[in-house]
Amino acid sequence: MGAASQPIATNGSVTVTGPAGDHQIALSGVAGNCTVSGANPRTVNVPAGGTATTNFSVSCAAYTLAVCDNGPANSGMDFFSVFIPSEGFGRSSQVASGDIVKS
Repeated sequence: MGAASQPIATNGSVTVTGPAGDHQIALSGVAGNCTVSGANPRTVNVPAGGTATTNFSVSCAAYTLAVCDNGPANSGMDFFSVFIPSEGFGRSSQVASGDIVKS
């Protein structure tokens, strides 16, 4: 079919017009903490004069963010920690200025 890539919204859909036959459909640009279930790309068969539908299921791992308010403003006792398991990324640091704002 030779169609160019198209963006798709979360929980969105895309309609592609083309000739009958087998077509490879792929979901790309998925965030690093997400995985696509099933074949990707996958073959979709469009019958003559008809339409075809395929669905992709995407699961994403949660990010962990911890913030600790251990003392009064500017006490140097406040810190944050963030960990993204799928990326093997983690950082922790002291909050350098002021107090942690609670909302």
